[in-house]
Amino acid sequence: MKLVFRLLRVALGLILAWGIMAVAFTTVSGATPDLWQVVFDAAETASIHILAADDPARAMLGNVDFVKRLLCAVFVMPVLISAATGELFRLSSAWWHILVPGLIASAIPWLLTFPDNTGNPLPAPADASIAAMLLFTGLVGGAVYWLVAGRSAWSKPVNPGPPQTI
Repeated sequence: MKLVFRLLRVALGLILAWGIMAVAFTTVSGATPDLWQVVFDAAETASIHILAADDPARAMLGNVDFVKRLLCAVFVMPVLISAATGELFRLSSAWWHILVPGLIASAIPWLLTFPDNTGNPLPAPADASIAAMLLFTGLVGGAVYWLVAGRSAWSKPVNPGPPQTI
C-alpha cells in the first residue's frame, strides 16, 4: 500500500511540475522572441528533406512532430530523469531535484546544434538568454517536484529503539 501512495505522489509531483514549467517557460520566453525563431528555424531545417519530396502536408506534419518532441524534451525529460534517478537511488536532496532538471534543460540548445540527417548543423542559440530561460524553467519544475514528492523519496522509518520495560 505504501508503494501505491508513493507512485501516486510521484505522478502528482510530475504532473504539477510539468504544468508549472509550462507556465514559467511561457512567462519568461514572452520577452525574447528569438527563442521562437530558433525553434522554427530548427523545425524548418529538420524538415528540409521532406520538402525535397514536394509534399507540403508531410513537411507540415514533420514540423509539428519536431515542435512536439522539442516541447517534450524541454518540459518532460529534465524532471523525469531527475525524478527517476532520485527514486531509484533514494535521493531526497533538494539540491538534486532542483539543480539536475535545470542543468539538463539548459543543455538543450547546445544539444540541438548537432548536424541533422543532411549534415547541416541546426541553428545555434543566439546567446545565453535561451539557456538561462530553460535553466529557470528546469529549476522551477524541479522545485515543484521536490516539494510535492521529492523530499520524501523513500524516507526511512524512524527506529524508536528497543521497547521500554518498566
